[in-house]
Amino acid sequence: MPTEIAIIPIKPSTPLEDISTEPGTLWSSLIQTMRAQPGCQTVFWGREVENPDTVHMVIDWASDDDRFRWGKSDAFPPTTQKLQALAAGPPSLHNTTFSPTSPASLLRKAPVVECLTATLLPSCAPSKYAEDYASFVAALSAPDSETAVKKLFVGGVGGVEYFDEGEEKHGEKENGGEKGRETFFGLLGWESVDAHMAGRETEAFKGAVGGLRDGKETMGVVHVAFKEVEVEREG
Repeated sequence: MPTEIAIIPIKPSTPLEDISTEPGTLWSSLIQTMRAQPGCQTVFWGREVENPDTVHMVIDWASDDDRFRWGKSDAFPPTTQKLQALAAGPPSLHNTTFSPTSPASLLRKAPVVECLTATLLPSCAPSKYAEDYASFVAALSAPDSETAVKKLFVGGVGGVEYFDEGEEKHGEKENGGEKGRETFFGLLGWESVDAHMAGRETEAFKGAVGGLRDGKETMGVVHVAFKEVEVEREG
């Protein structure tokens, strides 16, 4: 299942959660419109713990064709205008297919999610990085691991970014003279930010994280408490 990730800088102190305000009403209308689109399976959003003026959205689509149709629908331009009224800059949009499952189940049960973005070294095959990531998640999830015994870790999914036809990979020049960099997105669920910090000190974490660090050129990590956009019912 394809997943769209949007990272949106929001104007400082904008009360998105308060629907009694104009920004809150705009935001509620925007996310409800997205959730109501044909083929849209789930919409989750939340603010970064480290920078609350940055919002992350995770949107599951039944297919890329459904996502394309949304971008060409009559509802798309007014939704974009609402976002522009709230945003401090353009959103960063990415597409991936998470493994082993879509992220919805994880985002529903994890109190906080570590959002990992790794730009891979040219020498690192995306499939190899995905394998190392899966091994890392398996190590933290093992029943006898300290992260599992202490109930610190909830689970994880990950996927390599892919591009629509005509899009360019990060780092590519217009003439195609420089090979683009592959980007890997990981979502790791923790019981809290403190649980993540404690998990980093466990042997399970230290023993499995090496492959993730070795294969990346850059890596960014933030924490987000996601909330699901429920489908509005008439009446």
